[in-house]
Amino acid sequence: MRRNRAAGPVPRQICGECTVICRTLSMIVVVERRFRDIEDGNSGLVFRFLYDREDPTRLHVEARWGVSPEQAIESFVTGMKRTIWIEQKRCFETTSTNHVVVWLWMDEARKRVLVITCVPGTASTRTS
Repeated sequence: MRRNRAAGPVPRQICGECTVICRTLSMIVVVERRFRDIEDGNSGLVFRFLYDREDPTRLHVEARWGVSPEQAIESFVTGMKRTIWIEQKRCFETTSTNHVVVWLWMDEARKRVLVITCVPGTASTRTS
């Protein structure tokens, strides 16, 4: 766990699958998880996949949803035209024929994507 003194205004609180940032007095606490980066040779994008909290030997998308990183990457690339910003969750959702990829830009200029999760289309709770 890494701790840093807050300088200036405290950033908004973010709670998610990948990182938890919370304010305790004047401290910001960042809890980090293991990850695997995979580069897609066709698009030049680098995708970061997090390991599962309950089964830390497997990637979250595999352990929870049975989706391989390759399937998630393919879904992201083929569904890019069907991407929306979900304000309530503060993340993007990209919908392909078979999956919904939930993600954020880690560094858009360097083409680095954090994959929060990827669920089969039948498991998605989104109705649009």
